[in-house]
Amino acid sequence: KFQSGQTFPPMATALSRGLGGFAPGRTPARLPGDLALRLPAGNDIVVQTHFHPSGKVETEAGKLGLYFAKMAPTRKIIPIQIPAMFGAGIGLRIPVGARDYNIEESFTLPVPTELISVSAHAHYLCRQAKLTAQIPNGKALVLLHIDDWDLDWQEQYRFKTPIVLPAGTVLTSELVY
Repeated sequence: KFQSGQTFPPMATALSRGLGGFAPGRTPARLPGDLALRLPAGNDIVVQTHFHPSGKVETEAGKLGLYFAKMAPTRKIIPIQIPAMFGAGIGLRIPVGARDYNIEESFTLPVPTELISVSAHAHYLCRQAKLTAQIPNGKALVLLHIDDWDLDWQEQYRFKTPIVLPAGTVLTSELVY
């Protein structure tokens, strides 16, 4: 929930323009409650697909499905990606032959936030993915921890009930390659 006039950094704003992502094996999910993503009239929808080699001729038969809210949402969704652009934002460069190459980046929430879901995106070389929240009162929450990464786990993990995080909470993403 955001107060009028409060803003997120430009990267968060740019990422909030997308409608989301999908990876093979991911299950479609509707947003909870009165939440919705905005799709202004007249906009184009651009779909980017990634294909994995199977060693045989394949036929692509993807479909795009949209569902529309019955009324305008009362709250705004702001996606936060840590690290930005799947690591490109921090210059992800794994040295040849490196083992246990770790990248870590943090983001401090400027306003109280309701967290509805988490996900990880890290292709084949990743071995571990972890997201933690360090709350200003000193409490730490592990929001996501995959200790034996599998490409097929690029799922969006939605919480049964939103996790309320106060302003000043530090979200830290750790990826091990």
